[in-house]
Amino acid sequence: MFLSSNYLYLFYAIGCLGKMTAPSYMHIEAYPLVMAWSFIREALNFGAQGASEFQDVMGAGLYLRNRTEVDPNKIGLWGGSYGGYLTAMGLAKASNLFAAGVDIHGVHDWNVVIKNFVPSYNSEERLEFARLALASSPMPYVKDWTSPVLLIHGDD
Repeated sequence: MFLSSNYLYLFYAIGCLGKMTAPSYMHIEAYPLVMAWSFIREALNFGAQGASEFQDVMGAGLYLRNRTEVDPNKIGLWGGSYGGYLTAMGLAKASNLFAAGVDIHGVHDWNVVIKNFVPSYNSEERLEFARLALASSPMPYVKDWTSPVLLIHGDD
């Protein structure tokens, strides 16, 4: 049972290459906070191939925003690695929905990260894919990113 006041909701995004997140959430009665999390499911056009998993993040945010116990101005995102990527996508593409976030070593430009998995990848030789990979990254949307974020990243 939910208490009558509005809560801060944090959506914890997880995922991995080839999988995408499906939202769910839990309510913590002792605190004015609800932690949301996601579980992994198969996805088409994920990551650098279209960022389809971002639609699940949006769906979770819109669902939470319409819950009576949620303060729609206090929905946040956080996650590490692929979850950091989804956090950055949410903040960059939907700062009007997500109030703040914590991006822990997330992916910000697929054209850079792909080289970790395919060392021979050259974006100049695969221009069409490189355009899609960039459009599937948070970087092109930084100009619209207005929500505060804590970035936690290494130096490598």
